[in-house]
Amino acid sequence: MFSLATCSNDLDMVQSLLSRGADPNANTDGGIYRAIEQGATISSIPVLEALLNAGAETKGRSVLPKVAY
Repeated sequence: MFSLATCSNDLDMVQSLLSRGADPNANTDGGIYRAIEQGATISSIPVLEALLNAGAETKGRSVLPKVAY
């Protein structure tokens, strides 16, 4: 579900998933990306902030290159 929420830039859905215990570090799309990585090139800052505030990890991942792109 994070895949759909981040791709559609749906802050309400992201917050709803997080409030129901969704793991912000779980892989999406068959294990290729995590929500923060996928959202880095598509989602708004509020969506990314919600994921980061919920504990999404950026260390050792490809988030920064995606944001820079």
